[in-house]
Amino acid sequence: MPLAVKRAGKDKLEAFREERARVITVARRPSEIVVTASSLSHEPTSQAGATGAPAAYEPTVALLPFAASTAFASPLDEVHIERVERVAGRPHGNRFGELVHHLLATARLAAEPGVVAEAAVRGRALGLMPSDVEAAIAAAHNALAHPILLAAAQAEERGECRRECAVTHVLEDGRVLEGVIDLAYRQDGIWVIVDFKTDVTLGDERRIAYGRQVAAYAAAVSQATGEPTRALLLMV
Repeated sequence: MPLAVKRAGKDKLEAFREERARVITVARRPSEIVVTASSLSHEPTSQAGATGAPAAYEPTVALLPFAASTAFASPLDEVHIERVERVAGRPHGNRFGELVHHLLATARLAAEPGVVAEAAVRGRALGLMPSDVEAAIAAAHNALAHPILLAAAQAEERGECRRECAVTHVLEDGRVLEGVIDLAYRQDGIWVIVDFKTDVTLGDERRIAYGRQVAAYAAAVSQATGEPTRALLLMV
């Protein structure tokens, strides 16, 4: 075989290997990076929003400034925190919180909420004690009587209420935020974005993380609707 032919074949092989390496490198690069609101809320950020925050949640109504970050481009300057009346010594934990969230997601808002049967079935599936299920029912009833949920019931009658609403939002850095909003309703031209929390207390770290999470949801709704939003945490 002539030497020129051999060299041409070698050059073609090298070119093929280089192109293959380039294609593999490009293919490994994700076209989109998807993050959840929960994971994003725990990313390192400035501590400016944490200065002077109390160690535990006490007041009925408080204001929580969220830490500044380009990832949370939002029309909000603060996240509101409101509290539902609780029974002293109430159970807590992930499974209890999951049951309360489930009841608030499925209970009727504008009528007497029939959550007892639903709670019994869901409680058994979660492995909760009957006393825990009863406490979750009481928590759901108290939450449904709160002014926030009463306003949501009125919005639902107008067709302006969403529960367990999936959202996506393109952040300034190009990543795509995905999450599920517990409750969103429109009132006087403003979308109220509500995140339910069942924590016993809120330390600095959780206050900031939860605030950033609901602020991100509010930014997503504002971008999608072109309307102002108000974000709040409802301690159930």
